[in-house]
Amino acid sequence: MDKKSASAVIERLKRCLGAGSDSELSRITKVNRQTLSNWKTRNTVPYTLCIQAAEEQHFSLDWLLLGVGQPTSHALAEETASNCSSPPLTDKQQELLALFDNLSAVQQQDLLADVKEKSRISEMEKALEDLKAQMDSLKNLR
Repeated sequence: MDKKSASAVIERLKRCLGAGSDSELSRITKVNRQTLSNWKTRNTVPYTLCIQAAEEQHFSLDWLLLGVGQPTSHALAEETASNCSSPPLTDKQQELLALFDNLSAVQQQDLLADVKEKSRISEMEKALEDLKAQMDSLKNLR
């Protein structure tokens, strides 16, 4: 998929607005689902909608429209870093983000789904370990 195609822009717009589907994007933007489909067919997305979404959600317009650079603007990243007490990203985290940004929107969604599933499994394994430890401690009380 071409990074500048309407479909690619719409995928990034969904990410920007936190929409998981075209239907959800339609609801969030208050745009008819058929209109959204027409944008893809005509390979065009309203520039004003993209500007508004980028400004409101603090996403880079270059990233949103062209698929280049980082999703968040450099100025926002600096502002966030200066106003935030969390530690700066490690080299490994920065590398991961850069690699992630080079993937297509579909690949990013697939990867996020895989990571969420892996995280869910890890949480379940931890919960099982905790339950086992509780059962062992109850056995020792007898």
